[in-house]
Amino acid sequence: MQKEGTQPLICPFCGAPQRKIIPSDAVQLKCQYCGGTMLVPPMMGSEVYRCLNHPDRLAVGKCNDCGESFCKGCLSMYNLNTKNERAVLYLCPVCLKERNIEKANRNIIWGILFLMFGLFSAIVFLPMGILFILVGLGVGIYGISQRSEANQRSTTSSLQAEEKKRRAELAVSEDSDPEEAYGKLLTYYVYHWGARTGAELLESEIAAYTRRGVSFPETVRKIYKRQEKNLQKI
Repeated sequence: MQKEGTQPLICPFCGAPQRKIIPSDAVQLKCQYCGGTMLVPPMMGSEVYRCLNHPDRLAVGKCNDCGESFCKGCLSMYNLNTKNERAVLYLCPVCLKERNIEKANRNIIWGILFLMFGLFSAIVFLPMGILFILVGLGVGIYGISQRSEANQRSTTSSLQAEEKKRRAELAVSEDSDPEEAYGKLLTYYVYHWGARTGAELLESEIAAYTRRGVSFPETVRKIYKRQEKNLQKI
């Protein structure tokens, strides 16, 4: 818990305040909402970590792939979609580039497979073979363009664009205090489902948004707007 008069630890990725007790020897902390790994500031008793790319800046989080410490400007959100779940990773410029190239290479391989299958199919049934050849060419060309873009794109520029988007999301909710809205929501959830269950339900609902990249203030605003009629009844 935070002492009275001190500022809470804010997640640099989703903007959510950390409500759990921070151990005195903690050097890093996982956000309970978005899942990002942040570094505990030195004024809270931890070691001082500096950005690997910018030694003059303090690091705020770690890359999910390489585990190195970086400043806010070096970490970028990467949406990871699997068969069973969706997740948001926070990657440094190098790991982000590697992920994008890996995705492009998969498309190139699929394009080659379609192209080869089309060539063999053309021997048996020409129209089907031509169809697979066209699909293969399309997928392959798309993969090559993705790879070229990943190699040429300035990751710094993409991170700056992401940061502007995040600030815009925060600006949308400036007309309402997210902490005040959170308090009202928590009161409503506790009133209906009890202290423990109500708090867990609210935290899970917030986390469902923030893990998709929505900022904490914007998430609270969305949930508050949806529950606004119910909040007026308590």
